[in-house]
Parts: sequence; structure tokens; C-alpha cells
Amino acid sequence: MKRIIQGQVYYSRTFLVDRVSLSTRTVENWVDGRVVEAYETWICLASIPLPSRYKIEVYENTVRSQYLANAFNEDFAQFTSKVAAAGVNPSKREAKAKEWAVWHRIAKLTDAANLNRISIAKAFEVYRSIGLPKALTNYFSFYKKLCDFRRNPEAAIINAKTGKKSNAAKKTERHNEVLELLYSLPNKYKAPAICQMANEIFRKEGLKELGYESVKKHVADVQFQARTYLSRHGGKAHSDNHRAYIPFEKPLAVGVRAEMDGVKLPFKVWDKEGKNLCGPGCSPS
Repeated sequence: MKRIIQGQVYYSRTFLVDRVSLSTRTVENWVDGRVVEAYETWICLASIPLPSRYKIEVYENTVRSQYLANAFNEDFAQFTSKVAAAGVNPSKREAKAKEWAVWHRIAKLTDAANLNRISIAKAFEVYRSIGLPKALTNYFSFYKKLCDFRRNPEAAIINAKTGKKSNAAKKTERHNEVLELLYSLPNKYKAPAICQMANEIFRKEGLKELGYESVKKHVADVQFQARTYLSRHGGKAHSDNHRAYIPFEKPLAVGVRAEMDGVKLPFKVWDKEGKNLCGPGCSPS
């Protein structure tokens, strides 16, 4: 199929004709960059015209897409036991095993030891082309996930956000109490500042620290915000719920309610046609 000869990429004539579906006549005309061996003829990629290179690229991308799709649909069983050993809920084991199988093959496609390796950017294009459920759509998220998977596959798949155990297991009533106290302050601290201050308190008290995502999710809870609304917003909370002493009533006609505290106000109004200016007390026609 493909090999490296003196630092350059070469494709076999059989591959170009049988797999890529290039015509035999076209391939035979490529005399430059040709290496003939006993049983095969190899053609340098640099000497292949651009239209034919594009056909080769399309074919290789199709093969790679099928390679990842097969991992998702068929070759995931080998990872089911690892997912089960990690304590994943039985209803989610198959989905996690399929995800593991896909990322295992992505890591192989981009491995430096693979002579047919592709760039991470190219792997991202192939990954998006197969339309996996809940697939990553951002290249930098894809790159980070691949790096996490290479370091620790189990952590990257079982908990894709942090690669650590869930913060839910760390959180105690004291954690909730500190977070609510800090969020209730009239300083109106945002989640990043609350996370930093809370973790300082947790360290002093010998408690486990919480990740930013966990704190952000906690303070975004509707019931949590309802409990802290009056203390956090202070006077504004009172004014938001304070009803005016005299409710405003919309005037029924132009100039009818031109008064305040019983005093007539010298408002000037136009007639209905917008042509004549009427003085105070006039009756627009």
C-alpha cells in the first residue's frame, strides 16, 4: 500500500489501480519517481499529479472513517470488562466501551510509531465525519481528550471532564455550608473567586478540595440561588419586590391626566391629525 523510501512516501501500483481506482494507463505514464522491485512498482507521492493525490486522500479518509466506525459498532467488546471493573452503571457500559474503542483507534492512528500515522487535525476531521453520538465538536477539546487518553485511558473515558473521581463523592455538608455562606455575601463573588476562597477554607479544615466545575454547577442550582437571594442582593432584593405607593394608571386620552398632587401641569398636546398645537386646557378635536 504505502511505504517510506529514502524519506519520501511511495504508493504501490497495485494499490493505486485496485483500491483508489486510478486507470492503469494513467499510472503507467508516471515515469518520474518510480521504483521497480521484483514483484511491485512503487510511485513517489511527490510525482503524482494533484487530482490523483486528491483521489488518494479521499480513499484513505474513507478507510479511516470505516476503521473508527467499526470500532464503535463491532470491536468494543474487548473494553466492556474494563468499563465494568471501573464501576460504571450497567446501563451505560456499552456506550463507554464504544467510546473507549474509538479513542483507542484514534490514538493508534496518531501514534508516532505508526508509519501511516496522520496528524491530530486530520484525525479530528475523520472523527467528525462518522457522526458519533455526543461527539466533540471543538478541536481543542478533541486534542485535550486525546492527550488525557494517552496518559490514562480509564480516567479519560470514565470521567471525561476531569479524569478524576467525581466531586460528588468529596462533597460533605460542610462543603455545602461554606459555598452557601460565600455566595450569600453582598460582595457578589463569582464562581471562580468562590472556588478559590472555599478551597482555602477546606485546606485549613482538612477537607478535600472541589473542582471549579463542581462549584459552578452547585451555585447555579435554582434552589441554592433562591435561598441566598435576599442576603446576596441586599437592598436590591427589597426594591425588586417593593410595590409603589400609588400604582401608575395609563391615561385614557391625551392631556386628561396632566396633573400631579392636584396641580395642573401646562402640557401642550397636538390634535389627532398632528397639525395644530393646543395650549393647556384645550380640547383636541
